[in-house]
Order: sequence, then C-alpha cells, then structure tokens
Amino acid sequence: MSATITPPSLVLCSATIFDRPLEDKIVAAAAGGFKAITVWPHDYTGAKARGLDDAAMRRMLDDHGVSVDGVDCLLDWLPGDQVPDMPVFRAHEDELHRVADALGGRFINVAQAFGSTVDVAQATDLFAGICERASRRKLLVTLEPVPWAGIGSLKTARAIVAGSRAQNARIAIDTWGFFRGGSRIDDLEGLQGLSFDNVQLNDGPRQAWADLIAEASDRLLPGDGGLPVAAVIADLRTKGFDGPWGIEAPSALWKDLSADEIGRRCGSAMRRSLTQ
Repeated sequence: MSATITPPSLVLCSATIFDRPLEDKIVAAAAGGFKAITVWPHDYTGAKARGLDDAAMRRMLDDHGVSVDGVDCLLDWLPGDQVPDMPVFRAHEDELHRVADALGGRFINVAQAFGSTVDVAQATDLFAGICERASRRKLLVTLEPVPWAGIGSLKTARAIVAGSRAQNARIAIDTWGFFRGGSRIDDLEGLQGLSFDNVQLNDGPRQAWADLIAEASDRLLPGDGGLPVAAVIADLRTKGFDGPWGIEAPSALWKDLSADEIGRRCGSAMRRSLTQ
C-alpha cells in the first residue's frame, strides 16, 4: 500500500482527466507536484485490463511519489434514481472498497447525480449503512452535493451526514458545486474541521451556464473564474482545515495537452490559490 499522505498536500482528482488512463493520472500528478490522486473503479479495472496487477500499480505510484487519497464515486445507492446502465456509474460500494484495499485511500466518496429529488430520511438511513460498512475498513465516507440533484446543497448533505450519526461521515466540498448548488459562505457557519473532507477546488464564470451538467465537464482552474473560491479556502482554514486540498477541474482545454502539461497547469493554479 502507498504511503499515507500528510496534510497540507495537493490531490489531483481523477475526474480532472476522467477519460485518461490511470498511468496518465499518476504522471500528471507527479508533474504538477501533487502528492496524491483520487481514483474511480474504472481507473483500476482499466489498468487491470492493460495487464497491470495491484503490485505494478503500487510500484508506479511509489516510483512517482504519489499515493491514493480516496476512491470516487458511489452513485448507484438511492432507490428510484435513473442511473445509466454503465459500469462507470453503477459501481457497487464493494468495488470502491476493493480499490481502496488494493491501492490505499482514506475515504470513499458518495454522491447523487441521477436523481432530482431525495427522501432525506431514506437517504440518511442508507448513507449510515454505507458508513458502517466502510468503518470496518477504517475508511471515511464523504457525501458530495451535486448541484442539479436532490442532494444538491450543503444544507441537504449536512442534514444527511449529521443524521447518520456515523463517526466516519464527512461532507465533501467542491467549490464549483458549492456555489452552483446555491450555497453561500454563510452556510459554512457551524461546520467544524472534522465535519468535512475531500475538498475539491475549481472555478466557473460568475454567471452559471443554462446547462449545469455541461458546465460541470468544462470547469475552470481555481482562481481563473468569477466564483469566490478564495473565500471558501479562507473560511475552511479558520475552521482548522489545511488539506489535503484537491483539484477537480475537467476542461475541454485538456483534450490536446499531455498529461505532464495538464498536471503542471493544475499544480500551478492550486499553489497560486492556496497562497493568495
């Protein structure tokens, strides 16, 4: 298992270059000065299909000085959601556990992306079960609001996390999703440093796109848009948080760039944002 990262550290989130292979994500992270990445189950199974076993993946991580911080993303967990019949979206929580067992990681991430409403009481019970099963592996569970979904705001995610009463439950904070979901800096009031984790920095124009799903696939680097990302960073720091800080910034700009160049641009944006 790769070495556990110690904060403050920078994390390159897999969705930044979602369709690139695991090998590219490791190379990009190393080039950008990131200490860790997140992975999706398809990153792992894709590497397996290319002939890499667990030991080879761990060696590649170690050779580049990169560890795995967490595993994204459990999406198929709420009854009634119309999750596409695609392995990348329908990965079972056992698959996320398997990746964490093989490559390391502190947390698994949970979100709702394919349902516009949510029964909070039902979601709270189901989320509590996910946390209980993850606790057997000493994993945290982060719940990430997705702005077009039923669990779309910090307020709703906070109610579910608090209601679960799970010691390993945390709120994930994605700065683009935070603002696009209608949350404001004031909504962070009352959060403590141990109530959130899996912080993902990114940005967007001041005016949201009409199609949020399309905008989610073409986000801006932190500091390059019109959202008050610096205010979120400052507020979280006052609550005692100083990393790991992740970046999740998928962009149409990455299409023709090498993994090294993407990593360097992401790393530079992160260091600039965190030192302003």
